[in-house]
Parts: sequence; C-alpha cells; structure tokens
Amino acid sequence: MAAWDERPFDHRKAAFATDLAMLGVTLVWGLNFSVWSHGMRRIGVPRTVICSNITPIIALLGAWAALCERPSLGQLVGIALIPAGVFLVRSHTVRPGAESRQA
Repeated sequence: MAAWDERPFDHRKAAFATDLAMLGVTLVWGLNFSVWSHGMRRIGVPRTVICSNITPIIALLGAWAALCERPSLGQLVGIALIPAGVFLVRSHTVRPGAESRQA
C-alpha cells in the first residue's frame, strides 16, 4: 500500500483549500466586474465589447505560459481570425441618418 493511503484524510485542510479557492474565484470575478464597468464608463459600450474578444487569446497564452500546453493548429487559426474579425467590424462605419435594415 502506498504511503499516502496510510494517512487519514484531513477534512479541515480540504475545507480550507476549498474556501481559499472560492475566495480567489470571488476576488477575481469582482476585479473583472470592476474593470469591465470602468471600461464601459470610460471608453463606451462598443469598444468595451470588442475588448471581450481578447479573452480567448489571453486564455491560450495563459495555458501556454502556466501549463506548458502547446496550441493546436485550429487554436492558432482561431487566434489569427479574432483580430481579423475585430478589424472587419471596426472598419464598417454607419453613415449618419442611415437606418439599419431589419429582416
């Protein structure tokens, strides 16, 4: 039998680790919400929403840096398409007085 099987399970340590993880998640969520709200007020809704497209890029870079994961070809293609899509959306201008078409 392995050495870790002989020690009793410490529920207090497990509960503490769970509480600590939940505290971290709550703090990160609160920081995220604060930054998002500040961005909405400071630069406006359209530009803030475009910034949300950066999330997959940050996740891929974080997985590469923290977990040493190698991105797949599909992920790299997706990462390349994100800035292209943002550029496409930002390059489209609506002329004043033009009404949007509804289907």
